[in-house]
Amino acid sequence: MSDIIKRKLRETWREAVAARLASAGPETLAEGLSAFDAAVGRGEGEAEAAHAALSHHNLLWHVEGAGFTTAAPIITGTDGRHSVPTV
Repeated sequence: MSDIIKRKLRETWREAVAARLASAGPETLAEGLSAFDAAVGRGEGEAEAAHAALSHHNLLWHVEGAGFTTAAPIITGTDGRHSVPTV
């Protein structure tokens, strides 16, 4: 099982963290956003700060299996060169 963070395509990490924290209550929202902002202020990436803020409150999503991959399969054309499949 993997613990992950996620967000919508047009959502910032801060917005995603705020939405997830809000589900746990207003005190959690204020504390979690403060932790997120402090981590970003220290130079951490937003994704890492989001993971830390949500992990502290046990609000990560739990995923069964190997997880996600963005790797596309390599398809070899008949001429021996690699080609990209049409989607």
